[in-house]
Amino acid sequence: MPSSLSATPALKRLEEEIRSDRDVFSYYAKPWVRPYADETGQPILDVAIIGAGQNGLGCCYSLRCEGVTRIQIFDQNPQYQNGNFAQYTRMNFLRTPKDLCGLERGDPRLSFQRYYKARYGAEAWEPLKQSPRAAFADYLHWYSELLELPISYQHRLKTIEPLPDQTFNLHFETPDGSMIQRCRTVVLAGGSSADQYKNFPNALSIKASPERWAHGGDSIDFQTFQGKRVSILGHGAGAFDLAGTALEAGAAAVDIFYRRKKIPLVNPRRHLENAGMMAGFKDLPPDDRWKILKRLIDIDQPPPQKAFERIYQHPALSIHPGTNWSSIEDGEEGGVTIETSSGPHESDFAILATGFKRKPMERSDIQSFSQKIRTWESYQAPDGYEDAGISAFPDLGPAFEFQPKDEKDGWLRQIFNVSFGSGMNHGSHIVSVSGLQFTIPRLSSGIRDRLFLLDADYYVKTALAFDEAELQLPADQVDRFNAD
Repeated sequence: MPSSLSATPALKRLEEEIRSDRDVFSYYAKPWVRPYADETGQPILDVAIIGAGQNGLGCCYSLRCEGVTRIQIFDQNPQYQNGNFAQYTRMNFLRTPKDLCGLERGDPRLSFQRYYKARYGAEAWEPLKQSPRAAFADYLHWYSELLELPISYQHRLKTIEPLPDQTFNLHFETPDGSMIQRCRTVVLAGGSSADQYKNFPNALSIKASPERWAHGGDSIDFQTFQGKRVSILGHGAGAFDLAGTALEAGAAAVDIFYRRKKIPLVNPRRHLENAGMMAGFKDLPPDDRWKILKRLIDIDQPPPQKAFERIYQHPALSIHPGTNWSSIEDGEEGGVTIETSSGPHESDFAILATGFKRKPMERSDIQSFSQKIRTWESYQAPDGYEDAGISAFPDLGPAFEFQPKDEKDGWLRQIFNVSFGSGMNHGSHIVSVSGLQFTIPRLSSGIRDRLFLLDADYYVKTALAFDEAELQLPADQVDRFNAD
């Protein structure tokens, strides 16, 4: 366990309170789902959750509170490295306001606020505006361990294989080799980082040696930048976080280039963070949803204030607005020569903070049946808002479930997709930290209802056959209260 998770006395007291009060929420946590086993007698999971980030963890706990207990979370990363905030994210603070919640299931003691105060002290909480990234990542690890959520680490999903009996074989790659897990429903809980592929500008020619440049989504050893010149292409949060990390590692010079002449100042997503929009986006007419999503895609977010303040006064930082790159080639003495719209620029290392492309239907694990999933390709976009990327998004149901093009493939409704690809139906903002309060209940209730309806005949039959006596009559009172 990381040292950052070592419990303070206050945190230990909080944990004990939570554990001792579990029976308060226990009535509807009684298992009720009809059990299934495979041909060898091995239990079949009711729910397999792919991804141990915030959406996967919250979904698992919420389902367990409603009596769905045969659940397993699978994550491709090692323990304590699961979730976006423990991976390549390099920001010191999230964009997220510190007091957002969503994983508590009605118990405020499970909130980030209560965790942070118990871990670092109430006095440390008060001056915060945004959540510290490392602390939020630790909070998610604490949450999963305290609640004893079942997680299999280092399990990378390769493909989902639909079976004739409306179950699935999940094919995983693990450190011990390949393995197969049978399940009845699947939750693709990758959140905002799923369905994405590194974006490389079409007009940029890269001929430099691989060790001299990287994409912002790569693993980068910043300690090698001490005394070096680092050049970054991009203007968003990623670019500023990369610059801050490089400067803090001792880079001699950091240059940020971006094509725009003016850096964005307005974050259109912030206006969506209200209960009406978060809950009601799914009920807006399709044209309105399309327009909002198109605007979010077209108008980039500015770097967060904290990311800006982290670097803007650093003497080793230079900014080049209105300047694009056309090529990166090997330069002298192990560096690179970057051809920019303002002329050649020499550097020791180049980083493309050019973000990611969203291609929800190209993820490898659904390729055997992706053509059967209904998308927005046949929808006529509002005039002036055409976007091929949005057209390729899946047309999801009310609980994030895939929907079939043909009803003979109704089993697709047993696969739930919580990712940026849910943007046309639920809003791209719904899968971020700010949307957890709305995403988790919508998702978990949909899975619960799907499991119930899959066996509706069984539950109706058992309800009609139920004859367990609740009233116990004393032996000497039987005749008194009953007629012959």
